[in-house]
Amino acid sequence: MLGERGERVKEQQSVDAQEEVRVHAQEQRPIAEGAAAGADAAGQRLRDKASKLATTISYPGQDSATVARSEAARRAAMVLSDLLARADARAGELAAAFDRARIAGLACEKSYNASVKPPG
Repeated sequence: MLGERGERVKEQQSVDAQEEVRVHAQEQRPIAEGAAAGADAAGQRLRDKASKLATTISYPGQDSATVARSEAARRAAMVLSDLLARADARAGELAAAFDRARIAGLACEKSYNASVKPPG
């Protein structure tokens, strides 16, 4: 009877520890999402500046060679701006996925450790 009670106490401690891990992981998600939102906003500002720069490139003059070079430079800047936008968006997606995986992995590890080595 006493051994059974002790086992129930250990089991409850393990359940409590796993619940604590779950709650902690839930608390970490909004923090990671907030950081990702901040990074997205900074990336959007950078993309906006690059796009604005790309659309404002011009060389004064009426010379057809100068106009052609100006147009080529503007197109190149637009392509680079687009590449920056795509790379930044993908980096944000990967960072968010990594954050979610990290939080889940740490929670899993803590939960496993709590079940293998119950507190007490």
